[in-house]
Amino acid sequence: KGTILLAPEEEIKQVWFLRKGYIRQYFVSATGEEVTIHIFRPGALLPLMLYSAEIPNRFYFQAATNIEVQEFSAKKILETVQNNPKLLFELTTKFALAINALSLRIEMLATKTSKTKILLFLDYLIKEFGDEENGNSKIDLPLTHAEIAAWIGTKRETVSRELSNLAKAGVLTVNNGFITVNDKNRLSDLKKET
Repeated sequence: KGTILLAPEEEIKQVWFLRKGYIRQYFVSATGEEVTIHIFRPGALLPLMLYSAEIPNRFYFQAATNIEVQEFSAKKILETVQNNPKLLFELTTKFALAINALSLRIEMLATKTSKTKILLFLDYLIKEFGDEENGNSKIDLPLTHAEIAAWIGTKRETVSRELSNLAKAGVLTVNNGFITVNDKNRLSDLKKET
């Protein structure tokens, strides 16, 4: 956890197949704030999109949790993908899902209130990282309030306040950075209200 696999301006010579854990892609703004772009889940091959499009890297790729990766030569992986239609189709599907997630993120960032952003983000977390346990949805990704704020484009204090309000209302609990949504119906109702 915390290891930087690739930093801005570093040449992309290898790609990683993520077997276990999560990898965060982010940049540092002009004001020094970390802005999360994406969180890669197991099964991701990264940063293949940047390499294949010959886009210079301007992001950090950091282990958000303990991870297990397999490293490959970027050039050899691209050749393999180009010569394997089944693999190419699988990666194209993953890219389409990533573009959809980015579209949802843009929608979330364009929302007017911090409360709405947090509600939409919780819904996203449930769908992407949620594990059902006894009718609850435990988010299998530890997040600090600062990380959530960086993800949704708001202040840490705002995230702390809104999560506290949701906890008081019985919608969720937070334990050591892990969020559990206890009442998905209430979360859905709150989203409709906003």
